[in-house]
Amino acid sequence: MNDKDKILIEIASYRDPELLNTINSAMIQADNKDRIYFAICLQSNDKEVLKKLKQMNNVRLSYMKEEDARGSCYARYLCQKLIEDEKYIYQIDSHMRFTKHWDTLMIKELESLNDPKASISFYPPHCTEEMLKLPLDDPKFDNPAPGGTMHAYYFSKDEKHFVRCGCNTNRDSLDKEPVLKKNPLISAGNFFSYASIHKEVMHDPNMYFYGDEMPMAIRYYTYGWNNYCSTHSYIYHQYEKKDQKWPERPTKYKSEDKRFEELLNLDGKNFDMQEFRLGKVRTLKDFEEYSGINFKERTISMATEIGDFENQELKKKKSLIKDRVQKIEREINKQELIEVIIIDPFNNYRDCIKTILNKAVNKDNIKILLATNSKVSKKEQLELQIKKVIKINKEYSYCKVLNELISYLEDSYTLITDSSVVFLDKWDEYNLKELKKCGKNSALTSWVWNKGEIDESITSYYNIIKDFNGFTNYMPNLKYNESIKLDSRKNPYKCPWISDGLLFTHSEVLKRVEVDPNLTYKEHQYIYSLRLWTNGIDIYYPTTSFFYRTRSDEELNQGEPHYGIISALAGLNNYYSRRIESGYTYDIGTNRPLSSWYDEIGFDYTKDKDYEIE
Repeated sequence: MNDKDKILIEIASYRDPELLNTINSAMIQADNKDRIYFAICLQSNDKEVLKKLKQMNNVRLSYMKEEDARGSCYARYLCQKLIEDEKYIYQIDSHMRFTKHWDTLMIKELESLNDPKASISFYPPHCTEEMLKLPLDDPKFDNPAPGGTMHAYYFSKDEKHFVRCGCNTNRDSLDKEPVLKKNPLISAGNFFSYASIHKEVMHDPNMYFYGDEMPMAIRYYTYGWNNYCSTHSYIYHQYEKKDQKWPERPTKYKSEDKRFEELLNLDGKNFDMQEFRLGKVRTLKDFEEYSGINFKERTISMATEIGDFENQELKKKKSLIKDRVQKIEREINKQELIEVIIIDPFNNYRDCIKTILNKAVNKDNIKILLATNSKVSKKEQLELQIKKVIKINKEYSYCKVLNELISYLEDSYTLITDSSVVFLDKWDEYNLKELKKCGKNSALTSWVWNKGEIDESITSYYNIIKDFNGFTNYMPNLKYNESIKLDSRKNPYKCPWISDGLLFTHSEVLKRVEVDPNLTYKEHQYIYSLRLWTNGIDIYYPTTSFFYRTRSDEELNQGEPHYGIISALAGLNNYYSRRIESGYTYDIGTNRPLSSWYDEIGFDYTKDKDYEIE
């Protein structure tokens, strides 16, 4: 490694207040500041920032007013035109924080690959608002952050050819040496390579903003470049920004999806992409086989969904599983996908998932999102059709974990359950049929009885409602206090409460009415029932149950209810009500008034003065 080898940091910045901090962070944390240079495309009306940048000897600047901005792809293209004699480039965003020794460590990683056409790229960890407020040389930034493995989720609903990608965070010790693995997917905001890559493959300025990463990943690959993901990250990225969004695409620009379609040439029209075409070292088909992504069929392999691009054993068996994988992908696109969220504090996920799959009519149409305290191998993920795994411990937060798993849902149907539940024959077919009877804005819930009670009728809704922790004395509920024989009903029965055991609904319902991660297990039932109702979602109990539980309900409980938030949402407590009025993210809905929910349950809490909570 030569200390004189220069690094050019390429930054496309659109009126970003963190730009100068990003530059200063890179300089402060670098071992050799003399080799650090910047190529910046500044799109801003901030004269002070412009003045400071012009005063920096190691900054090359391309400037335009923010109203003249032409998108991030054009800005990155201008940055790449500023390359001179640097050996390395580091393409980043303008809202980053570096860790100590980043320059030495990143060059060491790249050179260790012994690949003259290598790059290192992945989504870095999030830089929180609290971290942004820290001094740039704070001890928080002394050590590397967790890196990760890029993977692909699904094809975009709105854009035909774009694929949603993510990054599995490294869970191994950062005390170990970095491990780099080949990966076809890239992050445009964290891309380190040799400078020759951006002399050979430049960003397409005809694209605007959204979706540039996949076209660039394909073009890099077809030009013979190889991307790697690392277990270590030397940079943090601020993902949540309020006021620095790029302006809407001007009408003169084609949609990014249209431009991407021209690059892929799936219709055989051979559109002239000029210097922004695919390379000739490898083909698009080569990329599709390597990445597991088929753009024409809009399919993604299971290995790609978990980022398993280097599993050589899987590649040897590819011919054996290819038909099965393609069948699953075709069915997912043509039929009704059910994603099952399983919370597993019992180390029982294997038996639970096997039952789910074996008892289903269309098991190839089922994907699993799992939170468990057990280690799940990649082989198990493939065999058990597990799309996402989150590791939990004994102190896990049920609602926080549930909220995170819901964020990975596709446009499908979703079942939320736990690993103590046993499924009966044809559970999937039956519940889909029942939910369709209820309509789009609906959810099915089912109180999961112990085995032996499975064929018994519900004696009364009062007996169910009184089980809610902390609310025994506030649930007389005459409207639902009656015997309802399961076998006497032909249609789902409307009820005001969700069960803590099972909830089956459209995934868009869970995305629209987000689970509050701040709540505990028991209070979630109460609050989410109320919030679903006020958001216009009807809750139904099915005509029969296809589940039973093997463990006590109490084993899942996670803490005592937060009565302050509960009473605020119920319209009782002034202190918390003021907090909610000021903008509580997980407030009640506006589709129905709160009073209508009281009418539905047959009881008005606000009239019980003893319930007032200070």
